[in-house]
Amino acid sequence: MNKIFEDKSLVVVFAYASAGLGHLRVTDALYHGLPENLSPLLLRTQDQSVSFFHRLTSISLIGRFIGEAMQKGILERIITKIYSAQLRSTSDILYKQMLTILDQRISVPKKLLVIATHFGLAHQLAAVKQKLEQKYGIKVYLVVQVTDDSPQRMWDVKGADLIVVPSRKTKRLLKSKALKAVSPYPINPSFAFGLEKFKSENKAAQVGKGNSKIHICIPVSGAAVGLNYIKNLITALHESEKRYYFHIVARQNLYTKTFLEWAEKQDYIQALSSIQDREVVNLYEQVYLNNIISLEITKPSEQCFKAILDPTRVGGSVLLLTHPVGRQEYDNLDFLYRHKLIPNKLERDLLWESNINEKLASKAKHWRGLRLPDNPKKAADFILWCKEQSLFLQMMQFSRPVYKWQKNAYEVRSDGVSLFWKKVATLITRA
Repeated sequence: MNKIFEDKSLVVVFAYASAGLGHLRVTDALYHGLPENLSPLLLRTQDQSVSFFHRLTSISLIGRFIGEAMQKGILERIITKIYSAQLRSTSDILYKQMLTILDQRISVPKKLLVIATHFGLAHQLAAVKQKLEQKYGIKVYLVVQVTDDSPQRMWDVKGADLIVVPSRKTKRLLKSKALKAVSPYPINPSFAFGLEKFKSENKAAQVGKGNSKIHICIPVSGAAVGLNYIKNLITALHESEKRYYFHIVARQNLYTKTFLEWAEKQDYIQALSSIQDREVVNLYEQVYLNNIISLEITKPSEQCFKAILDPTRVGGSVLLLTHPVGRQEYDNLDFLYRHKLIPNKLERDLLWESNINEKLASKAKHWRGLRLPDNPKKAADFILWCKEQSLFLQMMQFSRPVYKWQKNAYEVRSDGVSLFWKKVATLITRA
């Protein structure tokens, strides 16, 4: 496989959007799967409307309602048709960016491989793909990585050579004539590293009834969603027990300024931030590489796919999931439900009704995450209760559920990055 990507006649370009940090995290994960001596190029969208719309539908209640309505039914069909046509008709800037990339090469490559992790860029790249092939006499491959387990019509990119999705369900429901392939979600290979035995023991001890410091990672979303919730939850946990230490990772901007100023004043918080999106992604990785993280409070965005990793891995923290925003996050939760990685509604209700019984404790060994209440004080009480009931400790003794079908087990493999590149290599060799 490496020989294909080390071919000097092949240029690899990653295209991503700044609409949230998830697309860049996936890009970063895929980047880490390439040979070290390969230097792929990064192409970021210049369309700021994508970022604005992402924030509008994440923060504003009205915007969120409109955004979710646009993601299903007849309205989704209409919006998809209009928006994809608009994207393709406004691809001139992207085309010029691609011309610059190719013109700066000492010799024109024979093959151009473009990996798109945002549907907006994917549609624009599909619009200019044939023009690039005709102008330079090269073969252009457009591969689209779907960054949520969500079969939204916007991911139907006409002209894509391959669309990679995280599950068979999304492959079946995504209406597209393009070649589709299922590959486990691409998680940064650094997170899949095995922990040394003493570090695994430390992680379990954190959520036990001793005095170990409990390290919680809190990645703030690119749209800065739920900052008041996070602040109140942190405060409630700290006031209840001093064992908690928080690692916050956020993008520096107008929306996070006040929150970060508050966080930096607390001696029980490590606040890491940057104005550069790529640096924010790197800071998040460093939190896990430099600390033993037992818990993570996060939205059910692309972060929740770390549930694929078991607790003996660097990134294998117990995931405490806040309220979903947008259809894609509900779809991601459905992925976790289907694979029994989080409790279903009945099991979740039982968690509040009584002490953990033997049957529930047995099920908890298959869980990698829990949904938090929407009220931050209740969420803090729930976390404290889980610790007192040794629920987190049960989850640290994780064992994978037995799958009736091997194809279901395939979807939760931790080597998604490697498998992604194998599928791309197959695409290139067969062309």
